[in-house]
Amino acid sequence: MVIEQTLNTTQLTGVTVFLATAAACGLLGLRAQGRHGSSPHLWRLVALVHLVFAAEVVFGARHAVHDMVNAVLRDDGLYPVRAGMQAGLLVLCGLCITLGLMATQRWLRALPQLTPYARRAVFATWVVGALFMVEAVSLHGIDQMLYASVGPVRTIA
Repeated sequence: MVIEQTLNTTQLTGVTVFLATAAACGLLGLRAQGRHGSSPHLWRLVALVHLVFAAEVVFGARHAVHDMVNAVLRDDGLYPVRAGMQAGLLVLCGLCITLGLMATQRWLRALPQLTPYARRAVFATWVVGALFMVEAVSLHGIDQMLYASVGPVRTIA
């Protein structure tokens, strides 16, 4: 995938925040190395996920997939009735997010030595990933809420 346009202010802010978060988590992972009760691998994993988020903002794979699906729906004459499919995909996204959070919570419980900060970092990373998933489905009503003058995406950015 090639960057087709320059980044807008929201995207630039998102990339900056994701890169700063990745750097901070990476440093925490290095700092935690060899300490009893620390979680260096978890911090590195969170750092890696935030690097992936930054790359996603730059390259926009979710938008490319969305546009490709819309093109197929238009070619097949299904674009005008896509709302039902999108609603179904949102339900599927919600189910995946819920199951993922449950699995992550179970995994985190198995690691009682984790600090509350590490647990919060994992949860916050899940929330951002969930926003990316919902945005990929892109119902116009949800888009309006996400990109309102002070919507969740801008608030997070």
